[in-house]
Amino acid sequence: MKNAILTLFAFQIFLTMTAKLCADDKLTVDFSYQPPEWQIAICLPDDPHKSLVEKSGKLLYHYRKGNREFGTRISVEVTGDAVWQNQELVSPRIPIVKTYRAADGVEIVEETFAVTSGLATGRGCIIRPTNRWWSGA
Repeated sequence: MKNAILTLFAFQIFLTMTAKLCADDKLTVDFSYQPPEWQIAICLPDDPHKSLVEKSGKLLYHYRKGNREFGTRISVEVTGDAVWQNQELVSPRIPIVKTYRAADGVEIVEETFAVTSGLATGRGCIIRPTNRWWSGA
């Protein structure tokens, strides 16, 4: 019983000291290891072929390991002098990415999204959501 009390007391001292040390540290973000460019995934979590959108709104496919390049890039060009303005994810639950660009007198909004026809089981079957307990009454 004495050992248990001493252990609890030592643990409480440890927690108090650790909390004080953490409170004194400034919480800063180190950007020295950030990726060279950003990509946003617009796919389902279990999708074996991840669809990525880069900062400029291009769709990225067929990643080649080693030299950080994608084999396929798909984009739409309205005008050659369009300048990137902003990019946003509509919602974490709804994978729609909006990319905003602007040119002389033109504002461009690109919406990139993923479409599914149902929930895939991985065996080539499609599961359609149904209400099993609907009585019809």
